[in-house]
Amino acid sequence: MNPPTSGLTAQLLPYLGEIALVLALLTLTALVLAWRNARALAQARARYQALVAGVAEGDLERLLNQHLERIETARREVTALDRALANVARQADSCLQRVGLVRYNAFGDVSGEVSFALALLNLHGDGVLLNSMFARQGSSVYAKQIRAGRAEVPLSDEESEALAAALRR
Repeated sequence: MNPPTSGLTAQLLPYLGEIALVLALLTLTALVLAWRNARALAQARARYQALVAGVAEGDLERLLNQHLERIETARREVTALDRALANVARQADSCLQRVGLVRYNAFGDVSGEVSFALALLNLHGDGVLLNSMFARQGSSVYAKQIRAGRAEVPLSDEESEALAAALRR
């Protein structure tokens, strides 16, 4: 004789196979997730063991504090290097950076372009323009101050060419 069944049980009885299949799939899913979590935990344990390898029990805090001190020291050193680099960059602006040279024959009796006009400028176009004119009887050297790429006195063609060459660089 069959045991008595309630109304809900009688309604679910025809679907017993499908219900068992769904429960089996849920169980399989739970097992896969448990396996993944166990694997992740094992990896985390291995990383932790590698971190504390060679550290006596209770010394992990000391080790972490040492690392934090090293990080802070490195941060201070980087800040000091940043300041030093900014100082070097400021100094470099005023250093000789632009050069223009034009060689020429100043007089008809001397060949070989032994005379020259030489512009020596910093990044801002400030500096000096030297002009050396060579002749058989002697030579002369002239210096002209340059500010912001402009001379305060008139320039010869060769001097203008040397200044323009320096400013192009």
